[in-house]
Amino acid sequence: MKRLTCLVLLYLFVCLSVFADYKLIWMWHTDDPRVTWFRYKINADEESDVDWIYVASPEAEPVSVVMDVEKNRTYTIRVQNSYDGVWWSQTSSREVDTGVLALFED
Repeated sequence: MKRLTCLVLLYLFVCLSVFADYKLIWMWHTDDPRVTWFRYKINADEESDVDWIYVASPEAEPVSVVMDVEKNRTYTIRVQNSYDGVWWSQTSSREVDTGVLALFED
């Protein structure tokens, strides 16, 4: 019975992986309860003051962004936080190379 269950799960995993779209989930939070806003941008120029997406900071819960991504591409997210929504912190950034996802396909 265990063996059959493992085979069925393996079969489902292979079938689903063929049809699966790649999704990337970015998550962040702050330990500072005075932070009321976050803003982020993905693959946009750091120096530009446009393309920011503003998010009100939920209390004690992480903020998350889910996006569809292409294989063999690099995505960079830049995040800033604010106490008042006017003055912003320094930018924190993270980069993900989706070419690494190919390691988990076959």
